[in-house]
Amino acid sequence: MAEDFVYTNGRISGEETSFIEKRMWQMMIAAESRDELIRFLGDTWYGGFMHHDSLEKCFSGAVTSVENDMVELAKDKRIQRGILSRRDVRNARYIWKHLLTGDDGKDDDSIEVEKDGLISTDLLRKAVHDDESMADLPGNFRETLEELKELDSIKECDVDMLMDKFASGIESVELSAITPELEYLTKIKTELKNFLIAGRASILELSSKEIEKTLFEGGFHTIEELEEACRKNDLTVLLAENTGFEEVAESLGRALTDKSFLSFERETDRLLLSIYEEGTYPVFGPFRLISYVFRKEMEVSHLKVLLAAKTAGVGKERLQQRLPRG
Repeated sequence: MAEDFVYTNGRISGEETSFIEKRMWQMMIAAESRDELIRFLGDTWYGGFMHHDSLEKCFSGAVTSVENDMVELAKDKRIQRGILSRRDVRNARYIWKHLLTGDDGKDDDSIEVEKDGLISTDLLRKAVHDDESMADLPGNFRETLEELKELDSIKECDVDMLMDKFASGIESVELSAITPELEYLTKIKTELKNFLIAGRASILELSSKEIEKTLFEGGFHTIEELEEACRKNDLTVLLAENTGFEEVAESLGRALTDKSFLSFERETDRLLLSIYEEGTYPVFGPFRLISYVFRKEMEVSHLKVLLAAKTAGVGKERLQQRLPRG
């Protein structure tokens, strides 16, 4: 199987030059204004996508481009499905949130979506109000839409919470079956998300039912274990049980004391970046391809944080508490 990825990994090595270098991150973090930041951004790989009329479309176009390249490179249908099914979930979120929480008078065609993945966006639209179209959805999408429509009063936060769980489940199911390394990676991602959610829930003193409703299946610890650790204030101890998570666990302890999770999010991103960048797993194979997509998505997420912070006038020191680079 490794031989099948010699060309693929060579291509990815070339594509990795598109990632923003540390020096540019430092310059963007130190930028005096949002406009200056955007000028810096135009000098990076993202400059090729800035012809769009919004930065959101620029970032969406960049991620879509990466996914399309990786789908083209992947010989394994499971990898192609794993990448494109994640796009289907994002499109379902955009469309269903708009149609289920918006005004009836809104124009459905105004919904901004990405290119079709495995499911057409037209079917995702029709399925909301047409039972026959709903029946044509894959079972897991149909069940999620039915669950949304059964809610007494649908709010955007309800859609986001359910779709976050659905996205995590799709990623776990589709990618875990490809290789043990990808299964382990999806577990790490789910574990880190769960401890962030549980930490915030602990500070807010949410009920056991509320905590369990927001957590994801598929991490190293069960939802029941996380909920119990919340009640007993043992989240740091529980996270430290994972080999290699000691520094992240220490960061969680400080976050719970300070009631701020900026540094914890930075440390979780650092852990993931070290896995993506340092060759923790085989050089040749699906892991390199999938992790390239994940790493690009993380970079886009950091750019969005940076842009929002510059718009709000957040200073350099606070940004450095959140971003793992610079």
